[in-house]
Amino acid sequence: MVILFYLIISSGIINNLKIFFILNLGYFFLAITFSITNIAIKIYRWHYLSLLFQKPISWQDASIITLSSFFYANITPGKIGDLFKAYYMMAKYGLNLLNGISMIFFERLFEIVILFFCALLIVSRKIDDSTLIILQFTAILIIMLIVFYYKSEWIVNFLSKVLVKITDNDRFSISFSLQKISPGHVLIVFFITLLSLICEFVRLWFVVAAFGFIVNPLDIAIIFSISIIFGLISQIPLGIGVMEGSLSILLERSGIPIQYSVPIVLTDRMISMYLVLVVGFIVSHVSWNELRKLTRESP
Repeated sequence: MVILFYLIISSGIINNLKIFFILNLGYFFLAITFSITNIAIKIYRWHYLSLLFQKPISWQDASIITLSSFFYANITPGKIGDLFKAYYMMAKYGLNLLNGISMIFFERLFEIVILFFCALLIVSRKIDDSTLIILQFTAILIIMLIVFYYKSEWIVNFLSKVLVKITDNDRFSISFSLQKISPGHVLIVFFITLLSLICEFVRLWFVVAAFGFIVNPLDIAIIFSISIIFGLISQIPLGIGVMEGSLSILLERSGIPIQYSVPIVLTDRMISMYLVLVVGFIVSHVSWNELRKLTRESP
C-alpha cells in the first residue's frame, strides 16, 4: 500500500486529475467489456473443471465460487484464500478436499506457464537484470510445479515419513495424490486459461488507447505478464503497489510519459481488480451464508 501511495504522489497525478477526463469513452467501455468477459471465462473454467472431477455444479454456484474467490484470494498472501473454492466444493458437493485443491492447481499452473512464456518474449527486446532474475525464478517455479504434478504422491508421502520419523508422531502421516486429467482435457483447460489472459491483454490495450496511446499488442502482453509475475512473487495481497509500480515503469519504457502511465495503470486496475474485489466481497457474504446453512443442516 505504501508503494502504491508513493507511486501516486510521485507521479503528480493528484495535481492533474483532469487527465482522467481525456478518456476515450468508446475504448474505455470496450475495456470494461473485456474485463467482464474475462470473469465469465473464469466462471466457465470452474464449471468445466467441476465436470472433469465428476462433481457438476450449477452455473449459479460456479459464479458464486469464482466471484467469492476473487475476494478471498486477493486479500491473502500468495492467494492462499483461493482454497475457499476447494472448501466450498467439499461442503456443498462432497468433493474430496484434495481434489478441490487439484482443480485450483490446474488453474494456477496454466496461468503461470502462459504468463511466463509471454514475459519471455521480452528477450527480443532490451532486458534488465531484475526482470531476468524474475524470469529465472518463474522458470524454476514452473519446473517444480510440473515435477509436483507427476510426482505429488511420492513427494508428499516422503515428506510425511520424514516428519513422522523426526517428530515420532503419526499425525504427520499423510496420504496425498493429485488427481490427474486426460491430455485432451488438459489442453482444453489450457486454452480456456489462454483465452482468459488474452482478454486481460486486450483490456489493457484498450485502456492505453483510451488515453490516446497506441502500443504494439505484443508489447502489452509482455508488459502485463511481467508485472503480474512481479506481483505474484512479491506475495503481497493483490500484488498491490508492486504490480502497479512495475506496470507503470514498463509502460513508461514503452514510450508513455509517467504522468500518463500511472493513470493508465490505476484505471486498468480499477476495472480489472478493485471493482471485482468489491463485487467479490459482496458475493462472499452469499457464499458464507450458504456454507453456514449447510453446516446447520448437516447431522
